[in-house]
Amino acid sequence: MTAGYNYEVDLQSELPGAEVFSLPGGGFNLKLWCCKCADNSTVYSQMKLPTDQFRKKLTQAGWHLHKRPTLHQCPLHRRQKETAPMPNPTKAGGLLESSHIALGVAASEAARIARREAMLLIGDVFDIETGRYKAGESDATVSACTKLSEDAVAKLREEFYGSLKMPSELEALQIELKNLQSNATKTMTDLQAEVLETRKLIDKDLGDLTRKIDNVIRINGWKA
Repeated sequence: MTAGYNYEVDLQSELPGAEVFSLPGGGFNLKLWCCKCADNSTVYSQMKLPTDQFRKKLTQAGWHLHKRPTLHQCPLHRRQKETAPMPNPTKAGGLLESSHIALGVAASEAARIARREAMLLIGDVFDIETGRYKAGESDATVSACTKLSEDAVAKLREEFYGSLKMPSELEALQIELKNLQSNATKTMTDLQAEVLETRKLIDKDLGDLTRKIDNVIRINGWKA
């Protein structure tokens, strides 16, 4: 292995949520949990296999592996998902509905699976206390991952996890921006008043000088 290589980091990249345990008698067990039930898969090897080999063994065993650690499915639930009837597209105003599954459509198995996966994923990436998603996550990313519409994801989040809250740092920046705008407006008003006053002084000096010149011309009888 190359210098600086980290097996655990590589494992989490290849199989998010998986864990590798050393056995007392030698060898290793890799465990992965199903998101639908308490079932887990254990893969034994005498040595730490390359992470892609662990993935291959799990796939061959019938597991559905996902980039989200909370969405792996055991062979049983994978078969249920694959055999679930897909909703027939219906016409609305002459146009076929979007391939995204709307929250209010008939409760088909596919729709229930999508909502269930969305609920699990929101719980994994949304912080109820702060009212914010983890960095890089949003209603849109949950929608893209589960094929549930973004509006439907937002409704689930609002109902079960709460509303999105403004980050404290954003609120502070907005207050700073408001103060800056207020100071800028006052500064511009003061500058305009100062320019006006300066213009008055300049006009007065020009008027006084012009009158002095006219007076000298008149006294000496010169023509202007």
